[in-house]
Amino acid sequence: MQALVNTPKKVLDLQFNATVFSFEIISVFLLVFFVLSWRLIAIILKKNESKIFLTVGFVLATFLSIFVPIGLSTIGSRNPVHIMGNPMIVLFNSFLLGYGASGQTPLKKGWIGSPVYKGIPYLIGGQLLGGLLGLIFFYMFFWMYKIVNNKNTNKNELQKLNFLSIFENNSNLGFGKFILKEGFFITLLMVLFPFAGMINTATYSSNHFQIHLVQLVVVGMVILISSFFDFFSFHLAFPMIELIIKSIAYFKLEKNQRINQIKSYMMQWAKLLVVIVFSVLIPIDIALATVAIKIKTGGIISVS
Repeated sequence: MQALVNTPKKVLDLQFNATVFSFEIISVFLLVFFVLSWRLIAIILKKNESKIFLTVGFVLATFLSIFVPIGLSTIGSRNPVHIMGNPMIVLFNSFLLGYGASGQTPLKKGWIGSPVYKGIPYLIGGQLLGGLLGLIFFYMFFWMYKIVNNKNTNKNELQKLNFLSIFENNSNLGFGKFILKEGFFITLLMVLFPFAGMINTATYSSNHFQIHLVQLVVVGMVILISSFFDFFSFHLAFPMIELIIKSIAYFKLEKNQRINQIKSYMMQWAKLLVVIVFSVLIPIDIALATVAIKIKTGGIISVS
């Protein structure tokens, strides 16, 4: 039984698992650091309007955030570590695995079980902490770039490049359209990504590496399509980071300027709230719908 300690349901059923907590931090740290670094590279190369260039970078960052922790776990953990890496996946698994026995337990009909929620705080907490550390490390990387390249690049362009400008968003979407966009793409991601990871390896002669590659294709397609709508919050860490940056920029303004910008600043809080609500409700709804369908069809899933 000890070998199963790091499976998704097991880690969700524990109040804390230091090993899993550490690898969730590492996963999101890598995701945030490499996504922000790629945005910096795009600005330097004047490709920050290239949808393909940005999408490729975001997918590569996702690739590293999945496979580097898995590789590190071979020396950092006695047991395999299944990286969730995203609050939406944590919530989806909490409900899907909690009710997973429904429809596949002999002599028992209807809904069986309950959400597995003990581990939600430390898993999501570790992910958000990893995002914050990724931002801090990127900040140091940014200033290292400016110092090292001070004499090697066009000084005028280098001076124009400041940390806060990397996070500038020129989107003209109204609040209603923002809600529609986020709701649609978060739903699309959660309908496709988790189920791509549920491919039966024995039936289809595949392995976990191949399944992760399929998931990366899903992420890439969803992000590419969303790039025509100014992208979307595929991880809760990014709108939170954006709010941190907007808050720093806002409180650096003079008092009269802050008064003029208060509406725009409060809108940033409203957008974060929308993303949080969608990131909680959509995965739960999809997980419950999945269980309901499974009860009707008699489908069987792994509940470990």
